[in-house]
Amino acid sequence: MLAVVVKETNGKEHRMIRGKGNFYYFITNLMLCKDYDVPAKEFIDLWDSIGPITKDLAGLHPIMEGLVVVDLKERVIYSNIKNEELHIFLLPIKSDIKSDMEELAKRFDCRIYSYNIAGFIEMKEDLEKSGFKFTDKEEESWDDFLVHFEGNNHIKVENA
Repeated sequence: MLAVVVKETNGKEHRMIRGKGNFYYFITNLMLCKDYDVPAKEFIDLWDSIGPITKDLAGLHPIMEGLVVVDLKERVIYSNIKNEELHIFLLPIKSDIKSDMEELAKRFDCRIYSYNIAGFIEMKEDLEKSGFKFTDKEEESWDDFLVHFEGNNHIKVENA
């Protein structure tokens, strides 16, 4: 599971927790559709039909497999996924991963961050600079994630 935030072209934000398969299907559709709101609506409607238990955990913060923010308004994708798997799943109908990344780069500014503490801190700073707002609960979740992050010898980060 990974945290996904989608900002529609009208600026409305949706904070979700999604399986990687659903997310990659959404990204593929973004590259195949000229109207980004069509695949976004399908992706968001499916989330809205999910029960409240998972929704309570959703937010603008990383979880187990990472965090992806898709800003359709500004056409930017911020991605920090475990094992940097995003590029592997883009446009699976093609066999050339390099062409997949080039196609995505034509449509979106893709900002892929390292799946480590420094990468998550850089991503959070970029999101803040881009105008994304964090609730107090989301700030706390960021701090908790960084403190318990297992990829960097359990190093606690102060003032992250």
